Amino acid sequence: RIIILDEDTTGQEVDWSALYELGEVTSYGTTNSEAETVARMQGAEVALTNKVPFARSVIEQLPIGYAE
Repeated sequence: RIIILDEDTTGQEVDWSALYELGEVTSYGTTNSEAETVARMQGAEVALTNKVPFARSVIEQLPIGYAE
């Protein structure tokens, strides 16, 4: 599963069509909080972001965890 967390911030010229050949894609226009990021990332194998930060606190809540 591929997640686009903030497609609206990338501009109209970005062509995401090739991603759909790789698997299931879920796209969100914007993601506004850490809680929203964590919820949307559940079950995702790939996350794409332009402006959404991936703080340590977010990564630690994901199934992959955080490795130092």
